[in-house]
Amino acid sequence: MQQYVNVNGQLLRRGFTTGTCACAALKACILWTLYDKKDPEVSVRLNEGSLVNLKIESYEVIEGKKYAFVRKDAGDDSDITNHCLIYVSYKATEPGTGFVFTSAEGVGLVTKKGLDVRQGEYAINPGPRKMMKSVLQEYGINDAIITVNVKDGQKIAIKTLNSSLGIVGGVSILGTSGIVEPMSEEAWRESLVPQIRMIGSYFSSITLLSGGKSRKIYETSTFFKNDFLLCGNFFGFSIEKAIENHIKTIHIMGSFQKIIKLAGLNLNTDSRLSDSKNELLALMYIMFKKNYDEEMVKKILSLNPIYNIIELFDEHSGESKAFFEFCGSYIAQKLEKRFNQPFIITLCEKERILSHTGGLLYALHNGNTD
Repeated sequence: MQQYVNVNGQLLRRGFTTGTCACAALKACILWTLYDKKDPEVSVRLNEGSLVNLKIESYEVIEGKKYAFVRKDAGDDSDITNHCLIYVSYKATEPGTGFVFTSAEGVGLVTKKGLDVRQGEYAINPGPRKMMKSVLQEYGINDAIITVNVKDGQKIAIKTLNSSLGIVGGVSILGTSGIVEPMSEEAWRESLVPQIRMIGSYFSSITLLSGGKSRKIYETSTFFKNDFLLCGNFFGFSIEKAIENHIKTIHIMGSFQKIIKLAGLNLNTDSRLSDSKNELLALMYIMFKKNYDEEMVKKILSLNPIYNIIELFDEHSGESKAFFEFCGSYIAQKLEKRFNQPFIITLCEKERILSHTGGLLYALHNGNTD
């Protein structure tokens, strides 16, 4: 792994995710338990295959369990969990019991359905779980209880969006790639400009994607071409720059709970700046039904997490498909009026498309070419 990345001519240092730190702490604990070795540094393999080295801050026995501690280094990224102390222990169990992930401090418990981790489990995401399982299996351990803790994690979590996602009592152990890429908001915005310019030189259209999940859906759809841009929350900025570069058609694709904010012309969808998705969905529902259903509106306003609206629709009227088609069309019309430019809107939920205003992509995605 290269330690530094060039962002607009400035070298910024990469860091490690909470998941990579937990994996390093686990490996150090294994070496201490099996070989009585307290190494000052261990190497762990990321899910994409490369090896990285992390320092072990300390070793400690707590309530009869051996723990290894790693202090998170997020590099030059403004990460809320930077410098937090992650400590991990494990206990081998009977053959056939598999791997069980738990926590005694600082890792949140998932209380809502719909996340990558099942309801009732600790918020240790699939990427870190895979890494830790691989380390255990490397030493012939195929069944174990893994305890992942974050010092003062409950206090740190107050500054995150975990509570709105139904994750209570601590932070999440995250990391698909295992690496934290440093990127300030200003640097990220500025890094979009040359990408938009390049897309405009090859295509008359651009597809603005909110993140990796929407990119995966876009790539696996028949409609896919290399006109896409990962713009994060910066939809308004990206739209303006696309228009400046004479791009004629703008396609926006992402999770409905983020894209719905555009219905209110909240052009930066960061939750710190615009957290009106429940209210906008309630308004969309009133417009869709052309009448005020007080009970249903109250349910939509109180949804937490918001993606449970699909289940609510299925239970109530089975109209989720028609509703999201209405939402997509409304957003497209709203943006067209604001920017005097044609828009295509694709609303997604996890790994599936809910609605698409352009016709072709949605028809092909659903196996219908009529």
